[in-house]
Amino acid sequence: MWCTFVRNPWCTFVGIFTYNSSNQLVAINSVDSGYKIERELIYENGNLVKVNWKSSWATWTEAFTFTNDKAPLYNSAYLNLFGSTDGSENLLYSQGHFGVTSKNMVKSLTISGENNPTKTIYYESSVDQKGNIIEVIPSNTEIYRYNYQCN
Repeated sequence: MWCTFVRNPWCTFVGIFTYNSSNQLVAINSVDSGYKIERELIYENGNLVKVNWKSSWATWTEAFTFTNDKAPLYNSAYLNLFGSTDGSENLLYSQGHFGVTSKNMVKSLTISGENNPTKTIYYESSVDQKGNIIEVIPSNTEIYRYNYQCN
């Protein structure tokens, strides 16, 4: 499947999306504002555990660990697959518009790559009595809060 997003006249994303038999997004090959970027997505036990990035200027890896808590609907606090400035495509991904998403909540994200120090972001979360995530606290940014209006 291929798709084009036009964010504004000078920022266009054209991508080819590849899926596995479980309907998980496993590759994105794109041209984003004139730059070619390849992403390989690797899953284990229903969770996205690694994204390998390759571009004309660098290669890098994002590796994830997970808690046993189920993921909320908007499980995108850690993910930036599309390089979007407004996060709209990432929000669509987190809602399942680009295939099946991770089943559990992210515990950590480690980013490593060429000529850059490795950095790890940790995520703490709180759950309600039903086991729903109600708060996510990344070690590098603002708190994400969730409330549920259904049973």
